[in-house]
Formats: sequence, C-alpha cells, structure tokens
Amino acid sequence: MPYKKEDLAYIAGVIDSDGCISINRDIKKYQPTVQVTQAQPEAINLINKIFGGNYRIVKQSKSSLNYKDLYLWRIRSRKNLGIFLEAILPFLRIKRKQAKIVIDYCNIRRDSIENNGGNRKNTYSGIEKIMCEKIQKLNH
Repeated sequence: MPYKKEDLAYIAGVIDSDGCISINRDIKKYQPTVQVTQAQPEAINLINKIFGGNYRIVKQSKSSLNYKDLYLWRIRSRKNLGIFLEAILPFLRIKRKQAKIVIDYCNIRRDSIENNGGNRKNTYSGIEKIMCEKIQKLNH
C-alpha cells in the first residue's frame, strides 16, 4: 500500500513526541510494541486508519487533577509492527534507534520461527534479551 510521505512524516513526529517503542518481557516471551497516548483523537485516528492496530479510549478517574479521557493506539503484531516502523523510519529522529532494534527483533523472530518449521516454542536465542535491554536503556 503506498503511503503519503506527509502522513508518514507526521506520524513519525507523533511517535517521536508522544509514542513509546519498546520490547517488554512477560513470563514466556518478549513482546515488541509501539504505543501512542494523546489527549486529542485526531492523530490516533489517522495512525489507526492507515496502519490498523488496537485503538481505545482510556477513561480517567474524575478525581484526577486533569480529568480528561485519553486516546491510546498500540500495535504488537510483529508483521504489522515491522511494516509500520519501516514506513516511518526515514522520518524518525528521536526514537530511530529504538525503531531499528524492534525491526531487527521482528526479523530475527520471523527467521527463527521459520527455521523451526513454524513452531514458536523454544525459538528464543538469547539475542532477544539483549535487544530488550538495549531498548530499555534507550528509553530511560
């Protein structure tokens, strides 16, 4: 699908300012994620329209100081995540290193699973942990 250069540059700016590119560890696996949370829905709606992913409204407690619902967009599918990050990579400035690590992670996982006959079990090589730690350092 051809993307408009202006949309990709805008989305990269949103990710650089309000987004988070990460690899998180849960009990059994590593989970690459890109997420954006904003107070206004327009940017979130644009990203969701172009790239899909998960979109939801996060209700804030009325007792919080700045009561206002937030709009959250997230993408976790390795295939879609790779497509998304490859598309905006030329325009990223602040989170470019994180994006490159996640793109590499997605490619390594894809190759590892393919080399294991499609079986996802026992396909972690240890490099995933190193990549996760690199991103955590960059994000702190």
